[in-house]
Amino acid sequence: AILILKKRYFVLRQQDIAMDLAHSARSAAELRRDLDRCPELWDLFRAKFDCMKYNGKVPLQDLDLYFCTLVYGSKQAFTSIHALWDKFEVGEKGYMTKDEWYNLCTRVQTKLPKHAQLDIWNLLAWRDKVHLHKPDFVAGWHVHDLELRDAHVKSIAGNLQLEYYGIKVEELQERMRMRLAEDSQVSGSHS
Repeated sequence: AILILKKRYFVLRQQDIAMDLAHSARSAAELRRDLDRCPELWDLFRAKFDCMKYNGKVPLQDLDLYFCTLVYGSKQAFTSIHALWDKFEVGEKGYMTKDEWYNLCTRVQTKLPKHAQLDIWNLLAWRDKVHLHKPDFVAGWHVHDLELRDAHVKSIAGNLQLEYYGIKVEELQERMRMRLAEDSQVSGSHS
């Protein structure tokens, strides 16, 4: 389910971009010119922004970078995904609250911007927006672990054309360094 949700997340983000383009375009010709610069948007228009009908590639997203980096960074401090869960889920409820999630995000080695923490929460807490259930947490961590690639996840990610699963850890780290540098430049310009 998490992999399909990742594809849906991409499609919905692209739909938002298309709507912004449509609202900002002064004419149909201008909108068409803008869409010609983004061929994946044409494919999405044809699929009526239905993630199950969209057969195009899903390029590496910020969500992928942040989540894979979070998984990679947490592995050094915790012997297993279950140890990580047990450390931050209070009371053996079987779910994590948003406060517990934010606590996890501030305590692990990899520090994520607040928007990335929320994006990952929204992906994982798909069953219930106020609770993150342990099976979804474990599944999310599993499909974002690029060091221990699972053949089943690789096959599904390939069929869904999720490009993030094909990236090497070294490339992920380099892209994340560039992304964090961009984040710091943006936040520095707002100061």
